[in-house]
Amino acid sequence: PSPEPVAPSAPATLALDSVPSGAVVEDAATQEVLGTTPLALEVSSERPRTLLITAHGFAPARLRVSDQTGARTVHLVPATIQTDEVKPW
Repeated sequence: PSPEPVAPSAPATLALDSVPSGAVVEDAATQEVLGTTPLALEVSSERPRTLLITAHGFAPARLRVSDQTGARTVHLVPATIQTDEVKPW
């Protein structure tokens, strides 16, 4: 398992984007929607965060925000198409 992220020592701003843009960003612990990408997110020194980034048709991505500041771009991967239809061979 990954170690818990360490909170930054002072408030900082993280410029977060995704490919494709327009993904929903939420706090994984509280499930609070923080906005959509591109997003300037203030990272508090109170606690580290794990963000959940989701877009329709793409697999969700998790991003641990610790002492990282600056800009981050998350490349979302297309979700596997699931179907209940069974095709005879």
